[in-house]
Amino acid sequence: LTKWNKEEFGIRIYKNEEYKGEFAAQNAAVFISCIADETQVSRLAGGSRDMAFVKGDELAAVAQNDNLVNKGVQNVCWVLTIKREYSPQVRGAFAMSFSPHVYEKSLIQGFSAAKSFYPQILGINADGVGVTEYDINNAKRVMSEQIGNMPDSKFPQSTLYYYNESGAKELATAIVGHWQQNLSTFVNIEPSDNLAVLQKEIGEGTLDFALFPITAKSEDFSEYAKNFAVVSVAATPEALQNELLAQHYMMPVAFQTTNISYISTLENVMVYENNGYINFSTIIKR
Repeated sequence: LTKWNKEEFGIRIYKNEEYKGEFAAQNAAVFISCIADETQVSRLAGGSRDMAFVKGDELAAVAQNDNLVNKGVQNVCWVLTIKREYSPQVRGAFAMSFSPHVYEKSLIQGFSAAKSFYPQILGINADGVGVTEYDINNAKRVMSEQIGNMPDSKFPQSTLYYYNESGAKELATAIVGHWQQNLSTFVNIEPSDNLAVLQKEIGEGTLDFALFPITAKSEDFSEYAKNFAVVSVAATPEALQNELLAQHYMMPVAFQTTNISYISTLENVMVYENNGYINFSTIIKR
């Protein structure tokens, strides 16, 4: 490590000429930067960058550029939490009115509807396990009864806080729009840049609603399960999912793919499909 810019984030790493091991780096140096004034695709296309993480709404531009290569790994699950102070009946009504068909048309490229908490890299098929069956008529009946017992016979003013990333606003809008139309619940949406605060909702459940991503950093289920430490971290994926869904405190919403794009003149690009990590030491630029 030879340089670290704090103002405009950047790290410059040079090959260690003193290294005598078996896996010596093939390239001379790597510069890693994070600059917000321009899109990743435009930097790649303009030749100022060789590789970048690309968000879903930019994938179409990558596909149209023959000089760019894209590799993706599905390692993220977006979840929706519901305030724990709401009655079991209210939470149940929201769960009964929740289904992928409600919001899947709003998903941008790189997202897909989730029927479990487990993204593809975990290799777990728990689709539908413990998920409340969609029953909009029953949801309407239950919510109507609950609202009738609330002050002024109105659902209290509430807000869905979503992590401010590409595609999240459209997803949040579709969800609350469906609830408003069918359950007479008027829910505002508000972006948040503080992912750590939103993720605390798994254990706290103090916000009305929160929509945020959880990333699987390896294919290890036990490591991923630690994200849900509020529960007993059950021994099997199916048992954990049943436990997470039993009280209608949270629901899986969408899977997201981590996309890595790079210029076609790079050789030996090793992107590990189980976690999206990059081995820079093997890369050669023609």
